[in-house]
Amino acid sequence: MKKHPVLFSLSMIVLIMAVLCVAVIALLYLSSDTSGISFADQVALLEIRGVITEGKPFTDLLARYKEDKDVKAIIILIESPGGGVAPSQEIFTELSRIRDHKPVVAFLGNVAASGGYYIAAGASRIVASPGSITGSIGVVIQLSNVEQLFEKLGLDLFAIKAGKYKDMGSPYREMTDDERKLLQSVIDDVHGQFIADVAKGRNLPEGQVRAIADGRIMTGSQAKELGLVDETGNFEDVMRLTKSLAGIKGKVSIVRPERKRQSLIGYFLDEFLGGLTERLGINSPRLLALY
Repeated sequence: MKKHPVLFSLSMIVLIMAVLCVAVIALLYLSSDTSGISFADQVALLEIRGVITEGKPFTDLLARYKEDKDVKAIIILIESPGGGVAPSQEIFTELSRIRDHKPVVAFLGNVAASGGYYIAAGASRIVASPGSITGSIGVVIQLSNVEQLFEKLGLDLFAIKAGKYKDMGSPYREMTDDERKLLQSVIDDVHGQFIADVAKGRNLPEGQVRAIADGRIMTGSQAKELGLVDETGNFEDVMRLTKSLAGIKGKVSIVRPERKRQSLIGYFLDEFLGGLTERLGINSPRLLALY
């Protein structure tokens, strides 16, 4: 080697490159969801759990997966009784756009009702466990009246307003007939939007959806009979259907979004304050697609 320093240098470079290649392959093997070394097609898995209060975090992720050419399909796992109408509509709309570019399969878990089902209706296909609780196609505004309680406490509350309906839904007084009619018209309009979106997403006659859009819940098996669900099964069935729709023949690599860490104190403060304001009726009246 002393007589051939150039050959020695080249040999060392080749050796170092070989070691680096082995290290990279080992890392890919350890981080892979598959049982072997494989550059498999990617399927994104997005979970929607609990009451739906915001749509942007989910729509941002969906938009990213839509543009990612390595992601061949998206699975939406829904474990939710529903929530706000607007965020449910936002996610539904984004799913409806994505499914024109790549398959989106919704999997309904224990409960995927009202707003949870609203979201699922935007997917290419819906799979539910036979015993899933779903449906509940309806809208509600929840209000409270603490007028009598305040009278017993000797408290007198009043509002100075500009506009006949400005304090409509106030918990400190009885609602007028005109206010009830106005709120009912709002509810009916949003209910009609819900029905129209489900009919469009599921490719069903609007009248067929309206006939069962009375807030009733149903099992996954019943939903399949009514055309609200495509298949009943488990997650393996979801993966099989997803691969078929995406044209994937081999194994897949599951892509999950990174979870943001939250301190224990922050979590309990959010839960406590959120529950307190909900029970005291401090929040403004909200349209809910909630079971």
